[in-house]
Amino acid sequence: NQRDPSNTKIDSKIVDRKRSILIVKKLAEHFGQGHRSALVNMATGTGKTRVAMALINVLTNANYIKNVLFVVDRISLANQAKEAGFKKFFNEPVCRVI
Repeated sequence: NQRDPSNTKIDSKIVDRKRSILIVKKLAEHFGQGHRSALVNMATGTGKTRVAMALINVLTNANYIKNVLFVVDRISLANQAKEAGFKKFFNEPVCRVI
């Protein structure tokens, strides 16, 4: 049973910067309008992984998605996303594929 993701609460434990919260809100509205893709362009160190985690949480809670493939181009980023990110905030299994 899908709900409108723009009406789904953003978890402040995952993302707490005002700009990042705004980005997640805009993305939730975008997907709620029926779009199937989006591009987020943010500078290094501004919280792209946190925005991704918050958006995944919103879309999961709205029953828009069930599975997520999070792709990175460096092993260090995969480790960071898994250990310092996704694993902490999600109950679902998280695994790294090399």
